[in-house]
Amino acid sequence: MHGLGHMYQSGDLCRKAFWFVLTIAGTCACFFHVIMTVQNYLETPVTSILIDDAAMAEFPDVTLCNLKPMSESLGEYYKDVVHQHFEDNWGFFEQWWPNERKRQVNESRVDYQRRLRKIFERYLQIFWVSDDSRDLGMMDKVMLLHCSFNGIPCGHKNFSLVQNYRYWNCYTFSPSPQFRFASSGHTEDTGLNLILYTDSNFHESIYDQFAAYSRQKFDEEEMTHPYSLKEYITTASIYNDVQNGKSALVHVDQMQYVTLNQPGERQCTNDPQEIIEYTTSFGHNPSTERKRRYTKTDREFAVEAKQQFVFDNCGCYSHHFPFHVNLTQLCYFVPLALRRHPSKKLLDRVACHDEHLRIAEENSYNFIQDYLKYKPCEYRKFTTFKTISTWPRSDEHIDFVNEFLIPKMQSGKEFIGKGDAHVHHIFNFTNENSAALLNKPILSHEELALSRLLNQDCHPNKSAEDSIRDMWCLDKEKMAYNVLQVIIRLTSPAAAKYEEKFSYEWPEALSEIGGIFGLWVGMSLLTFFEFIELFYVMVVSRDSRPQQQPSGDRESLPNSSSMQHQMELLLSRLMEEETIRRAPGPVQMTAGRR
Repeated sequence: MHGLGHMYQSGDLCRKAFWFVLTIAGTCACFFHVIMTVQNYLETPVTSILIDDAAMAEFPDVTLCNLKPMSESLGEYYKDVVHQHFEDNWGFFEQWWPNERKRQVNESRVDYQRRLRKIFERYLQIFWVSDDSRDLGMMDKVMLLHCSFNGIPCGHKNFSLVQNYRYWNCYTFSPSPQFRFASSGHTEDTGLNLILYTDSNFHESIYDQFAAYSRQKFDEEEMTHPYSLKEYITTASIYNDVQNGKSALVHVDQMQYVTLNQPGERQCTNDPQEIIEYTTSFGHNPSTERKRRYTKTDREFAVEAKQQFVFDNCGCYSHHFPFHVNLTQLCYFVPLALRRHPSKKLLDRVACHDEHLRIAEENSYNFIQDYLKYKPCEYRKFTTFKTISTWPRSDEHIDFVNEFLIPKMQSGKEFIGKGDAHVHHIFNFTNENSAALLNKPILSHEELALSRLLNQDCHPNKSAEDSIRDMWCLDKEKMAYNVLQVIIRLTSPAAAKYEEKFSYEWPEALSEIGGIFGLWVGMSLLTFFEFIELFYVMVVSRDSRPQQQPSGDRESLPNSSSMQHQMELLLSRLMEEETIRRAPGPVQMTAGRR
């Protein structure tokens, strides 16, 4: 802008050429700078900001599941009752796919055993959906030998039952809202401290314990025992696996994410999240069903889409995904009248479910992509890392027995006691036939499970509580294989925050553009309006100039030199007015007529 004034005011050709070249160079540099700035914004329109300790850390919900879902002590002691239940209600599944249970021609023994595993897995899932598996699974009152949260004692009432077709009885600990966010400082009592009794390793030898039941196998590795059905694949890639006889210190690290909604690239929503209720616990009748509320994110929408896909093709819902319907609407549900002799319609429904479940799982990525717009823009992500040590040590056995095992040895009759909160279906010993079939004392779950820790050589006349006080009577090997300790703590009382912002907001964009034009062409908002004013003055001056009368056949055309002279006069007048306006003190002017 200043170069234009110098070019018009100067009468020296070299000076005009200098300012002309400088003006052209500044203009080119200005536009190049603008183009580079716009290109940089298009390449990185979002700026990521990572702030340490910017949010309060939140203690997550903790869900406990047993890799072996069935209580071995109950299954062994009450096996006659369990066998009779399967005989009376299911006929041991003898009429379910009898041809598939036969060994095919030219089928190796390994392939046959693997195929049987899938069939037996289907049997157990049908039993889980249709019958009451709570009695056979892990029970919270037996599982929790010790529980404390931030130094405050907790118990089975602080855990809610969540049934799962793979793990049967899982239990979720949810901190109260006033205790969910971490307080400052870390002590030994900080976090959730648990001592658990797994009730699942009584009948395996040492070889089975470290081979057939190894937790260190993955899908691509060969089976340790190809002829054994007792294979458990690790879930360490999804969850934190803790072996029996170990103490695990699990540190929970978290980060709060605040992302931007970018349609077509990374979508999310700032709308309030919907709430959905899933059926989490149930028995053999609708009155025992319990539901839990969950926030509906993109994954829940994808699950709903999978469920709808199965329902549209089979007319029922899958138990592999969370569901909010009644059990009778599940594909694997079998009415009592059809459990011994399934109908063809029922078998076709199960086959339809398996086929369309496979298709839905194969298209999981597409389902999730379709519902990314429901992903919340603000969420937290948790990561965990753990340290493992052997526990309990040999010098801790006496203290462990006195502090945890003896208080659990109860003489009450859990399965017929008035204080039993469970509604039992399989172990219903109020039924005279079940009690007569047992032909042995009815023991509570706690007494039965913990008494399995005693050596078989103990005095038979002693009670379990008296026997366990004799340390030589305690089978330390069995105890180590059935107890574990889990300590869950937050890494820090504060969490990091990841926040996304647009690279330029409108004030920043205006400031950036103004800086570029001011740097290269000396143009600001004020000079921009001055340029408009100059253009206006030029137009008005041209219109108000006296018109010359035509001479002869030609009209008199404006002379280029006179127009240049008028332009110089206008620029000179504007510069004088600007100088006077910016003068520090009052200036007197005397105007003379030329």
